[in-house]
Amino acid sequence: MNLNTKSYRPDNAYRFIERLVLSQCPCNSIVKYGLESNASLQSQVKERMEFNQKLISDLEEMKKQRDEAKRELNNTQLTVREALDELKITTTLILATQKQISSVEQWLESCFRL
Repeated sequence: MNLNTKSYRPDNAYRFIERLVLSQCPCNSIVKYGLESNASLQSQVKERMEFNQKLISDLEEMKKQRDEAKRELNNTQLTVREALDELKITTTLILATQKQISSVEQWLESCFRL
């Protein structure tokens, strides 16, 4: 087929054929071609880029929230550790006090037996 005699520009026709081949669509399917499809493709790419940017922004916000949650968790763990240390000290003091009371009671009992 001589494209020049049919008033087709060869580069456009070859591009059309290339799109048909690359599309891997059945022969009877409709293939978009021309400036309209390019504009549509450009708008789709723009929409996809905007969507991706929104996803990236959402992801960054989620990372910030995760980091804040980690900080809060670390602070809570530190508070719990401090409370446990305080509880251990208090328990030790209570046990020591009970031993002293017990020894005083024993001393008093021994004093009254005499």
